[in-house]
Amino acid sequence: MLAEAYANTPIMPETKHYTDGLPHEPSNLRQLFIGGRKGKKGESGSRAWQNIYTEKENRETFSRGLDAMQDTHVRVLTEAMTAKRLSELGETRGYRGRHAIDAGRRLLRAANDNFEMAMELARYAAEE
Repeated sequence: MLAEAYANTPIMPETKHYTDGLPHEPSNLRQLFIGGRKGKKGESGSRAWQNIYTEKENRETFSRGLDAMQDTHVRVLTEAMTAKRLSELGETRGYRGRHAIDAGRRLLRAANDNFEMAMELARYAAEE
């Protein structure tokens, strides 16, 4: 029947391929079949497709933002996630004592400002 339909159609319509909207090969298969689980308050546990799409877009925007950042600022933000104090950020750059705390604060503020600017540019690029 399909071959007959192709033969009867003089011009085939254009086929469009879109990027995937659902996760591929999750680490836990239950993530794909979440409709059967019950939440704490009796919710179904399933997520709307809009939430999945929004998470995917946010992840891509974040990735574009990181790509737009300076390497030194990415390194400072990465170190800040494991640092226990601002002085650790300053000490890795050669500062000591009170100067290390001030330097760590300046480095972190500069990296955060750069990150916010990069994210704004990434959001702007995603809109176009």
